[in-house]
Amino acid sequence: MFYGHYKKLLALSILPQIWLVKTIGQYPAWVEQYYSQGIYPYISTAMRYSFGYFPFSVGDVLYTIASLLIIRFVYRQIRWRHWANLIWSSLASLAMVYALFHILWGFNYYRTPLQEQFGNTPNISQKQLLDYSQQLLAELNQKHAAVQADSAKGVKLPYDRKQLLQLYQQQYHIQLPNGRLESLQPMSNKLSVYSKMLSYMGYSGYLNPFTGEAQSNGIMPMYKLAFTAAHEQAHQLGYAAENEANYIGYLAASSHPNKYIQYGAKMAAASYILGSVYTIDSLAYKKQIQQLRPGILQDFKKSNAFWEAYQNPLEPLFKSSYDAFLKANAQTQGILSYNGFVALLLQNHYNKQ
Repeated sequence: MFYGHYKKLLALSILPQIWLVKTIGQYPAWVEQYYSQGIYPYISTAMRYSFGYFPFSVGDVLYTIASLLIIRFVYRQIRWRHWANLIWSSLASLAMVYALFHILWGFNYYRTPLQEQFGNTPNISQKQLLDYSQQLLAELNQKHAAVQADSAKGVKLPYDRKQLLQLYQQQYHIQLPNGRLESLQPMSNKLSVYSKMLSYMGYSGYLNPFTGEAQSNGIMPMYKLAFTAAHEQAHQLGYAAENEANYIGYLAASSHPNKYIQYGAKMAAASYILGSVYTIDSLAYKKQIQQLRPGILQDFKKSNAFWEAYQNPLEPLFKSSYDAFLKANAQTQGILSYNGFVALLLQNHYNKQ
């Protein structure tokens, strides 16, 4: 009797929880000070050191076990026609997951946006975009030359995928445009057990908010993995918004002492910048593409061919679901928030070397 009463109370707590989260989310400065830069770093450190030493993805294993238990439970409840218990148990479980998600990581969605912290204006001219694209592509050519003497060949990294992730297991610092130093402690970077499924879903990686593990797609092209690891690392640091994780990941990867990781950072930034250039001026896009070393174009084509091979009718459904998830967590642009990466790059690195 008591257990059933407790379960109903827990299930009903989902409503005040949602109200509390949305109320707290209206005070980003408070979230920034007391959560993102207050208690969250301790939570992140505890999770990274608790699960980081496992050679496999603990989060993926837990997801597998949880999925099997859920299927077994639902099957039994339906078979025995315990509809009320199924509903209350489902709501109670949802309430617990909702609470854990926000306590362990999710409140970072409501922190003060980086754009606001940097104090930059969002006005970007077409000329600035084209000029910066030229600047970035020149840097990309330099990075390619540093790792591949033959301009006509793509880059082959001299590591396997686990070795590449291990390169992030060192401490270094990145300087943010607002003057703050962000310390990158050794991170819990893992190759996802579900890399093939991620490929079909169109995802390069994700952060497990319940274990703090940064999961990367382990079968995508290596240079893409080099940047994805940095992107997920930024999520570990508490940068939940996708454009901010891209930007912090770019700063981390482009300043990393390894030249192959630097190349991955420039490739990722160039793909976003060129996408924006193509949108506003397709002729300028064609001219700029011609300035790249042929080997770089080979790497781009290899990446495109990889994702095209995994396209399927369900991918748009996965993307729309993630879009809805982002919008439910204060990311009003949804999946388009990735494009905000371009604005952060231009406003903080235009005409800067």
